[in-house]
Amino acid sequence: MPSAQSNPYHRSLRAGSRLHVRRQAEGTTFFPMIDFGHIDPIQPNFNPETLDRVDGWGGVGQVVDQEVTQMSANMEITCYSFNPEVFELAFAADPAATMNQAATQITDADHNNVLVGNLVKVVDASGNPIYNLASIDSITLDPGGADTSLTLGTDYTVEDLVLGTFRLTPGAAAGAKGTEVNLHVTFTPNALSGGRVISPMTKPLVDVDFWAYWAANDFSHYYVWEGCGTLRTNTFNAAFTDWTQVQVTLQVLADLSQPNQPAGKLTKIFGDLENA
Repeated sequence: MPSAQSNPYHRSLRAGSRLHVRRQAEGTTFFPMIDFGHIDPIQPNFNPETLDRVDGWGGVGQVVDQEVTQMSANMEITCYSFNPEVFELAFAADPAATMNQAATQITDADHNNVLVGNLVKVVDASGNPIYNLASIDSITLDPGGADTSLTLGTDYTVEDLVLGTFRLTPGAAAGAKGTEVNLHVTFTPNALSGGRVISPMTKPLVDVDFWAYWAANDFSHYYVWEGCGTLRTNTFNAAFTDWTQVQVTLQVLADLSQPNQPAGKLTKIFGDLENA
């Protein structure tokens, strides 16, 4: 049998574990499959609840019979992906809303009650914060009369264009540190579009179909566990010196339309059957 490692169409199923999920349809709205990308090995947890029959013969209670009254399975998933669809699930959110930010210069937006020396966030004319700027083009001081143009590098510094922040220099044209001033700021954003706006805690439990894969180290065997369940977030660790970690729990549910598959099905999709 050919090795999966030599087949380029199997490269996405590298050795170890992989997880694909898809939100279940809501009415006539259907959702795409989501790849969790790089994840820690998936270790399913099976949790039986039992009812014991105890016999007290001889003065000591002894279990003489046992029945399983409930059985559940779940998977703890740790992934390291900045995929926005993964962030939707990690932040227990509905699908992301569309963001439209045009690359059009915004002129003389009011920035009032700014304190000299403190970090200032760029906003538009309505006071909405703007991110991912191409440039901060000019800043003028509004003393109540004629505006005074400020000089980049002398009167103010641009701190971060992606975050959209700047700072007035104490002791320069805007005055001493802590002085309260009003500004007019002209800036140009970069264009942004697509599903970028996530509203956390709008979907605490997400109904999903899932495909959990396991591949052998030598790429000679693949298994897939297909089923349905609910996905809930556990933790989100945004590390700047290491991989960001997203931890979620996938609770496997019984599909009542498949009475002989109470927890989906596990299939060997690649590799020989050694004992066949």
